Amino acid sequence: MAIEWKDSLKSAKQKAQQSSLNENSQNSEHSENILKILPKILSETSLSHLERIAIAQLIIRDGFNGGRISINSLKKLIGTTSNQTSIKILTKFENNEIIIRVRQKQFSTYKFTDKFVDHLKEDSSIII
Repeated sequence: MAIEWKDSLKSAKQKAQQSSLNENSQNSEHSENILKILPKILSETSLSHLERIAIAQLIIRDGFNGGRISINSLKKLIGTTSNQTSIKILTKFENNEIIIRVRQKQFSTYKFTDKFVDHLKEDSSIII
């Protein structure tokens, strides 16, 4: 009886380890996909520097399960360190548009249309 119990415990432990390995593999794949997307965003010439940073921040934030770039890091990337600069990024998805509002003294709204979203999805190995 004790041997059967030990065998079932060992089997359950192996299944849990395998499940954990599969989950880590999926997270790693997702991270790699995000790293493929970012250069495309940062090289997109039709976008301003602030827009590129905003959309990169959105993808990193959502892609890494809530991991966020700090506001100070974002300010550094944009090129300002002033405490007077207030940057807040709000995002929503509407009709296949990514809408990002960046507040820097006043709100600016950036819309990324189907064309831009499709541009990111062109590479079939990329998952958004």
